[in-house]
Amino acid sequence: MEFFLRIMTFNLRFENDQDTHQPWEKRKELILQIIKDRRPHILGTQEGRLRQLLYLSLKLKGYRMPMKGRTLDPLSQYPTLFISNDLQIVECGEFWLSNSPQVHLSKDWDSAFPRMISYAFLRPPGVEKTILVATTHLDNKAALARQMQSRIILNWVKNLDPIPMILMGDFNEGPDGDVHKLLCQEGGFLDTWILHHKEEGKDSFSYHGFTGIGGLARLDWLLVRLGSAKGLEVLEAEFIKVKEGSIMPSDHFPYHVSLKLRMG
Repeated sequence: MEFFLRIMTFNLRFENDQDTHQPWEKRKELILQIIKDRRPHILGTQEGRLRQLLYLSLKLKGYRMPMKGRTLDPLSQYPTLFISNDLQIVECGEFWLSNSPQVHLSKDWDSAFPRMISYAFLRPPGVEKTILVATTHLDNKAALARQMQSRIILNWVKNLDPIPMILMGDFNEGPDGDVHKLLCQEGGFLDTWILHHKEEGKDSFSYHGFTGIGGLARLDWLLVRLGSAKGLEVLEAEFIKVKEGSIMPSDHFPYHVSLKLRMG
């Protein structure tokens, strides 16, 4: 049994009053249009504040926004999934990447901000088995915090049944760093950018700070852990670089992947 998935990870850039030249109100329709044009079955966002997420939830017809158990406040930046109605949501949840994962806004290891992961177990149409998808956002300041946050994710995954998993988000370091090594070498995740034989360099640098010119590194990844799946083919992998006049959708380029999973 094979099935196709279109998946997008999108750092929305939180609604910030200091973004006077690229405010959310000017960016939100372009963000919406990018999502509608690509029609991902699974969208994983980062940095969305409640008002931003509610806007997308209202405007994205045919999607659900699972956030079971979430403590809502207007200022927190939540990694959030949007799931197409084509997929059945079997179970969903989230936890904080800290020593107290059930404590709202908890953080450790000098993490500059509280960090979280949101996940959902999904069943594609015509498929008996489930897959797991998750979106996260690791710390932007402390390397130790990123390592420990990714270790929490990996330990959680290791305690689950070996089903296929898609992990996406803003990992705030390049693929030559310790987090990528931990997740891909120890954790068995596969990097879709690498699988599609893409090169590392300026074309893959996903943060651009509203300049439209990639800098730093490829911070935004979409990783796949095969688990019980028998095969994976990445059909398309691209950073979406569009703007409308001088307005850009975010300070990160969204990353879109089309893939085919072969189940046992």
